[in-house]
Amino acid sequence: MKTRYVQKNGRLYWYIRVVPIHLRELVGKDKIKMSLKTADFNQAVIKADKISGEIEKLWDESLSTDSPMNTGKFNRLVRIAKLYGYRYQPEGELAHEARIHDIIDRIDTAEKEKKTPAEAVLGAEPFSYPPLSKCLEEYWTLSKDEVRGKTAFEIRKWENPRKKAIANLITVCGDKPIDQLKRSDLVAFRQWWMERIEENDLSPNSANKDFTKSKVILCKVSETHFPEMKIRALYEGVKVREQPGKRHPFTTEFIAGTLLNRAKMAGMGEELFLFLHAMVNTGARVKELTGLMKEDIVLDHAVPHIIIRKNEIRSLKTKNSERVIPLVGASLYAFRQLPDGFRQYRGKSDNLSNALNKFMRDHDLYPSNDHSLYSLRHSFQDRLILAEAPERIQADLMGHAISRPRYGDGAGLAQKAEWMEKISIEANNTV
Repeated sequence: MKTRYVQKNGRLYWYIRVVPIHLRELVGKDKIKMSLKTADFNQAVIKADKISGEIEKLWDESLSTDSPMNTGKFNRLVRIAKLYGYRYQPEGELAHEARIHDIIDRIDTAEKEKKTPAEAVLGAEPFSYPPLSKCLEEYWTLSKDEVRGKTAFEIRKWENPRKKAIANLITVCGDKPIDQLKRSDLVAFRQWWMERIEENDLSPNSANKDFTKSKVILCKVSETHFPEMKIRALYEGVKVREQPGKRHPFTTEFIAGTLLNRAKMAGMGEELFLFLHAMVNTGARVKELTGLMKEDIVLDHAVPHIIIRKNEIRSLKTKNSERVIPLVGASLYAFRQLPDGFRQYRGKSDNLSNALNKFMRDHDLYPSNDHSLYSLRHSFQDRLILAEAPERIQADLMGHAISRPRYGDGAGLAQKAEWMEKISIEANNTV
């Protein structure tokens, strides 16, 4: 029976117990004080024993988790040791590294408790670090804030490159415990990627994404659970040097004479062809256009327009991305053909970009290797600059922040439409 938590306060006995440090935030206090409502010591002890059982059950449940870092007997003992205010240390480490008063204190606690708590404070189970695959699972738990507000599709898109990075690392060095990861493993990982880059003509960026994402995952886990580990140092100098490059805008002549020319785009699907039209005079991001719902496309209005806003299939890149864009020229033509939006590619921006870029490269239509579908957005902004559109108009249309504080609601639809008419490229319906 837990007599040490029974203290007399005046005429009655009270249950007084210090809350372990690791549970104080959860419990909301650092000490539990409860009147046992009796002046009889024996009755007080019986009541205190019952209260202790209930409290310890609640505390134990509060430490339970589905995290892959908290499975098996070892991890249960780690949690219980924390419950009693100790850092878990295996008995061998405890004997060699702990101070004598700490050992005596642990022994004293163990003698007063049941078998499992005694094993926890005395380090009965050898240490066991998680393998790399389990570190990835733990990373999902530690990074829930990064996916808050994202759609299911966006979460999968966020997770997949991280899964790939860890899977590729495991391919090279095996699914070893995180503490056994060595500098030589990262050197081998870099060499594995260098061979793939050379054999398959890949971009160095593909390798660097793997290095960055695997480092972030393993550092997040190690710095949370094993702060003594130095994972960051293993990645020093691993990145592959990239050649500087710049996305180039398309010329107006190329857009009108090639991209909007049905004869030159023969073989391209109709929805992809109309997507080019939609992007030409809106400058919107691919994800923004493929995320449009029927209610975001307003054609029955004095100024036809689209509304870029968060919806059920996509979030927005920044708060400035929310905006209304008037429809003119080729873009108005596109949405008149597709008033419900891009149904084939709705919510599938990567699929559309890949399909369109593949068609352009397979048919050798891009002016250079520095051009891509995204060059249309650069072209749109360049035309606004050449037309000397005010900074606020440019920012409101592009979904950018501006270099000074925003005041008011910005330009109205009609005013934005006037500037867009000045840079509009028309649909070429005769070819």
